[in-house]
Amino acid sequence: MEWSWIWIFSIVIKALKLILNLAILIIYRIGAGGRFLGVGGTWNLWEEKSAGCEIFASGVFIGFIVYTGVHTIAYFFGPNKYRHELTDTMMNVVGTFLWVLVGGIALHYWVGYMDTSDYSYLGVQNVPVNAGSDKLVGIIMGSLCILEGALYLVDTVMSCLHYSKGDTEYTGVAR
Repeated sequence: MEWSWIWIFSIVIKALKLILNLAILIIYRIGAGGRFLGVGGTWNLWEEKSAGCEIFASGVFIGFIVYTGVHTIAYFFGPNKYRHELTDTMMNVVGTFLWVLVGGIALHYWVGYMDTSDYSYLGVQNVPVNAGSDKLVGIIMGSLCILEGALYLVDTVMSCLHYSKGDTEYTGVAR
């Protein structure tokens, strides 16, 4: 097995994606003082969070932790010539957009979040938030989702580098 800096960097990126995805999942589930935090989706104080946004976010979180985990394990055990298929690149591109979308929804909701003890609109700049506030934890979760999208973008670039170097043989085209 040939270990180049691109291979090693790809493995490190995949490990970072798994760790960050797990951290986001934990914050999503128990980030509000042991209660469900969610990504939000509505600014109405008395409404529940948008079920559509929560289902979408849950699908992205769970789907990509399973995909990335399976892909990382297969990275070590699969034959060399099938390591970087077109599917990998496409999933990284889709992952980039989905993670940024979920992060944007979360930031949109949590930046404009109104606590139950205050009925005025609160922007991030005007509100002193304590370390345990739902608003701060929600903003952190949204920011981590954006960072996860950036990692998927970097992995997309790495997949393209593999392909451009001729590290794949799945196309059947000699280079």
